Amino acid sequence: MRAVPTRAAAAQRGRGPTGGAPVGPTGGGGRLSQPPPAYTFAPPNRLRSRPDTSLHRETSGFRGAPRATSTGRTPEYRVAALGATTWPAFARLAEKNNGIWGGCWCTWFHTMAAEKTRTYEGNRDLKEQLVREGRAHAALVFQGDDAVAWCQYGSPRELPNIYHRKEYLAGMVQEPDYRITCFFVDRGHRHGGVAALALAGALELIARAGGGLVEAYPQEAAAKKASGSLLYSCTRTMFERAGFSYDRPKGLKHCVMHKVVSPAP
Repeated sequence: MRAVPTRAAAAQRGRGPTGGAPVGPTGGGGRLSQPPPAYTFAPPNRLRSRPDTSLHRETSGFRGAPRATSTGRTPEYRVAALGATTWPAFARLAEKNNGIWGGCWCTWFHTMAAEKTRTYEGNRDLKEQLVREGRAHAALVFQGDDAVAWCQYGSPRELPNIYHRKEYLAGMVQEPDYRITCFFVDRGHRHGGVAALALAGALELIARAGGGLVEAYPQEAAAKKASGSLLYSCTRTMFERAGFSYDRPKGLKHCVMHKVVSPAP
């Protein structure tokens, strides 16, 4: 049985990460066909197994690695690609949080304004369709069997929508191979480096798909401090720690950043 959105969510159902217009069907496709198997993240120097050494190199020196909880124990997470087999866990996390961003279901960047619908259920069905067709990609962070966070990424064809489009296009020199557009971290897992792990997982999945120029649009550190639940694109500082370089401003609070990801060996 699907969770029913609350009245508060229903009042703004179907809106994007900042309360924007709702979404609907899309075209285009990503470069990944079948998602690679899941792999494990653990705190630096405490990995019990290292099934993927390139991923360990990506995260071992990462300042955003998970921090110990009040009990003194550092939680372990694993990361898996969003796909047909992980869709149920993604759906449970989204339903638990009223469809994310008031019923968006992380679909806002998939579609343009003329294609959008206005329903929670419509956005859910669209997201599931895109996932099952291999046209929606994300790195899901799991704790046990539960998805607790994700980082959405995809080609510009797969994620055509973007804020401040006119300004963005005026300054664009090269279209990226991939965009990183949206993060979500469940309550209780925020402020502990989980978003950074989701980003590292997305970069690894991109490397396994052949790599390329990756673009992101985080919030500037100097912008007014926002609630963790509203930082859908995370911060410039987090991306700098992951090796991204600043390119140009975008809007009043965000910027464009780049990183070239090499193909996985």
